[in-house]
Amino acid sequence: MQAEKKKREHYKKCLEKAGLKIYCEDMPTVSKQEAKQRGWKTNKGRAGAVIISRWENFVKVFNLGLLDLSSDKKTKFLEHFVNNKFTKQFLDFRYFISKEFTMKQAQNHFGFSGRCVDRVLTLCKQGYISRRKTNQRDYVYKLTNKYINLYNKLRNELKLNSPPLL
Repeated sequence: MQAEKKKREHYKKCLEKAGLKIYCEDMPTVSKQEAKQRGWKTNKGRAGAVIISRWENFVKVFNLGLLDLSSDKKTKFLEHFVNNKFTKQFLDFRYFISKEFTMKQAQNHFGFSGRCVDRVLTLCKQGYISRRKTNQRDYVYKLTNKYINLYNKLRNELKLNSPPLL
């Protein structure tokens, strides 16, 4: 078990060098017996794992091509990545390509109130959307080249029917 923990520490260092941040506790290695005691549905136990969570880590895994060596893992990753709520909203921002938009326009487009504010601000913080102040308290937003590049890469990988962005 100690060797497994050392391996996970090594994996974490490698991931951190690649720019991924580890936010969650590792999943421990669990024997068949311990899995039964915990009431898990599996009767095989479980090998330990380093948990990579958060959308920005998924984007880094995707952009770095870390799953290109295993087509099965890549297919599974892409299937879950594209069904992620944040990814869906990211892709839906395509509507605003080549347009400046206000927070109210984004809220109206997505059909919800406060949550859109968080999505826009998160994408802004990550460099996918830029913002410019129009007066003392208002901003207009615009998708950046970083957004366009990721959108086009996702579109190509996922074989989306939408046209590429310029």
